[in-house]
Amino acid sequence: MCAALVAAMTLAGCQKETQTGKNNGPQQPKSITISLSNVQVPAKSASTNVMDGTTAVVNNFQVFLTDGSQFFAGLNQDGTPASHYIDVTDPSTDLTQTFHFVNPLVTQVIIMANVGSEQSFASVTDLKKFSVEIADQQDDKVGNLILFGEDTNLEVVGDHSSLHPTTEVYKAEVQIAPLIARIEVVNFSTKFSQNSVYKSVTVNKLAFNDYYRAYTIGNGIANQARINQDINESTVYDYLNGLTGIHWYYDNLDMNTATPAIEPITMAKTSAVEHTVEAGITHRYAYHFFPSATATTGDAEGYPQLVVGATVVDNQDRQSEQYLATESFTGTGFSGFEPGVIYRISFSFDDEDLEHQLKCVDVQVTVKEWTVITLTPNL
Repeated sequence: MCAALVAAMTLAGCQKETQTGKNNGPQQPKSITISLSNVQVPAKSASTNVMDGTTAVVNNFQVFLTDGSQFFAGLNQDGTPASHYIDVTDPSTDLTQTFHFVNPLVTQVIIMANVGSEQSFASVTDLKKFSVEIADQQDDKVGNLILFGEDTNLEVVGDHSSLHPTTEVYKAEVQIAPLIARIEVVNFSTKFSQNSVYKSVTVNKLAFNDYYRAYTIGNGIANQARINQDINESTVYDYLNGLTGIHWYYDNLDMNTATPAIEPITMAKTSAVEHTVEAGITHRYAYHFFPSATATTGDAEGYPQLVVGATVVDNQDRQSEQYLATESFTGTGFSGFEPGVIYRISFSFDDEDLEHQLKCVDVQVTVKEWTVITLTPNL
């Protein structure tokens, strides 16, 4: 089911209240208002990896108030401790949260979403050691899709002189976005030559190769955790045939019992030289990965690769196995993979290819919509 969660941003006045026993630094402590907007839980297919829509999922989020080193807790308006971990799966939850009496040393706001439970870190340095496994960032565990954002450059947007003298209001623009990028294969097509030796090509396996197993919030991808198979004529068939069942990094197309009419995907030679089979309307093959900032060319370490296994039938009705593997991808404005972006590709091939001191802070948190880019795979 799709659940749309939308909250309007509000401006909370910093109230000059005297509370016995409170140690909030200067006499004019900050108030910070957090609001979420454009939050969505997409529908899921029971059969395989499918995410409808391009908005990231938020089930819960945690707010960290910091001076860049240590963390500070906010209070409720009545002086009781405020919860910094908010569960938004209950429709009755108020998505607008205000933190009062915040220590004036706070200059930064960090947001983590879908952490699953309240996290405790001794310092920002420790938070930046938070590690995420790629297997936990896939569609079948969509509630665990970690979103992250921080604002270290807060902007003055006004003051609360009507409430208390010389109290400036700062606004923190925090966009939380996925740590991962997403590749979706939305179409397969084969162009048969006029004198093709093949009668048909059946795509029956699709594997995602060359990716990083782990990501650390502060340090990025873990280079020592690279997973990569050597794909060539002598290794590919043992590799593909060893991929049984369905896992996040590969699909057996002939195992999708929900839509047997379109899978496996067979493209047969007809009077036309090109035959296209759509695979992106009711079914998508999607793979999440941690993109490498340096992997902008096809031969770079950690540059994602798609491997296709196919069964071909020639003009003498002889059947054999073939494979295709991408070398790179191209697309308008594309210069490398980035987190929070969806890359959609049509797999087409020829038969021959085979960051200030503050008084008040107003914080707006938004879930960044995934940018969609269409790519062409180069074989």
